[in-house]
Amino acid sequence: MEPNYRRTRREALTAVGLWLLAGSWVVGGSYAVYDADPAGVVMGVPAWAFWSILTPWLVFLVVAAWYGLAFLGDGVER
Repeated sequence: MEPNYRRTRREALTAVGLWLLAGSWVVGGSYAVYDADPAGVVMGVPAWAFWSILTPWLVFLVVAAWYGLAFLGDGVER
């Protein structure tokens, strides 16, 4: 296999894996905590939305930025 193909395939699989992990956190977390405490509030946001939507969004924003800055390349591997 060509080195560029391997690199881009690895980057694409990592992106899809992160997307699936974030999506499962959002869907599973929303399902698990939606009826737990409807009156609970964290920083003015309903607790279920904070822990199942906002938190994974922020976590995966940091993870994606770290991955992009540390591992993604735009040059030709030799």
